[in-house]
Amino acid sequence: MINRVKKTIKKYNMLEKNDNVIIGLSGGSDSVTLFHVMRKIKDEAGITLSVVHVNHLIRDVSIEDENFCIELCKKYNIPIAVYKIDVKKMSKEQKITVEECGRKVRYDKFKKSFKDGAVNKIAVGHNLNDVVETFLMRLVRGSGLKGLGSIQGVRDNIIRPLIEINKIDIENFCKENKFEYKVDESNFGLDYERNRVRNKLIPLLEAEYNEGVINNINKTSKIISEENSYLEKISYDKFLSMTNRNNELTINRSKLLKEDKVIIRRIVRECIKYINKNLNSISYEHIEKVIEIASKENGKKITLPQNLIVQKTYDEIIFYKKDRDEKKEEEINLELEVVKYVDKLKRYILISKNIVEKKYIAQIEVEKTYENKIYSKENIQFTLRYRKTNDKIYFKGIGGNKKLKKYFIDEKIPSKNRDKIMLLADGENIVWIFDDKNRKSDLYFNNDKGNLYITIWRKK
Repeated sequence: MINRVKKTIKKYNMLEKNDNVIIGLSGGSDSVTLFHVMRKIKDEAGITLSVVHVNHLIRDVSIEDENFCIELCKKYNIPIAVYKIDVKKMSKEQKITVEECGRKVRYDKFKKSFKDGAVNKIAVGHNLNDVVETFLMRLVRGSGLKGLGSIQGVRDNIIRPLIEINKIDIENFCKENKFEYKVDESNFGLDYERNRVRNKLIPLLEAEYNEGVINNINKTSKIISEENSYLEKISYDKFLSMTNRNNELTINRSKLLKEDKVIIRRIVRECIKYINKNLNSISYEHIEKVIEIASKENGKKITLPQNLIVQKTYDEIIFYKKDRDEKKEEEINLELEVVKYVDKLKRYILISKNIVEKKYIAQIEVEKTYENKIYSKENIQFTLRYRKTNDKIYFKGIGGNKKLKKYFIDEKIPSKNRDKIMLLADGENIVWIFDDKNRKSDLYFNNDKGNLYITIWRKK
């Protein structure tokens, strides 16, 4: 057993000299075997060990498991940290299964030790049977190649030294060496999905189809995992080449759609992961919806989990968070002869009956000044705001008003950016659009009846 585990550790490059390794110890045969193997090789490997035990408070005998782990660590002088978490209560609060919540809690506590700087590797007791169970669970649910690659020997700083050892060999190892372990009776029931796969589906497959099903499925999972890694590398390189990434992500639609759909799906996943930082709650259907909008009309937009917006605009697909899509409601009233600083524009603005004296402007270090004569009816109220439904702007060239929405469309301004463009307005009449072109209304500017001056300047 020890030589087989050492071979696995070397194969996956799991350990390096001076590693500080934390072992997840539940008290069951898998984690007890892991504990003893790691204990026996620690000096040769040049590593330091510690243990974490998480008591889920689910079973009446859970305190016995806890005490067993404490005594085992005490016997071999290995430090242990114990956590008590009411997993049933937490699972109800978070609206997730008990099984999922238990896993989340365990890894949270493992990673807490990692973040505290006490350890740099986390060793857990997953074995060959766990790989096959996970493969079958994901196959039944519906999964891509990544999911069918099942449990990996190494993921980030988590290592699984028993990943190539089957359950029978683990239990025989404990029996031959008289290593005690705790038996969780709930593992023999059919209450949880994994239990049903372990206690019902796999025995059926072994009895009715192929007694070597564990090894055969494991080989299949390995092949899938290796081929998936190759495809992911290709897809990631393409993802980098065809995207612009910042607080939001844009991808060239034409380039994306030239790829095979297998690659497109993976690139879309990378786009989602870039913005969301993970793929939690993202399903096959979500990926397909993103691909679907790539061929739809401009402005097509969908919302994905974690408030992620995906929108097609002209020849780009944009991924961004919903809070960046929320319309600003700020509205600033501009009074005659009163200087206003507009943070959004990073500008000072003044509407006056007279040309602003240069000496006044000179008191502020000016980078650029706009002085424009504008026409104003009596008692007009100019405001700085964002767009509203009936906004329009007057252009002499077209001999009348143009809907602001139509202006944005003609100028190919993405719809998600339209709510972020500041406007100078007189009611629903737009006086000045503060976009890249700084378009102004000919009703107010270039008007022989001009009677006010609007001056805009910025500090250096």
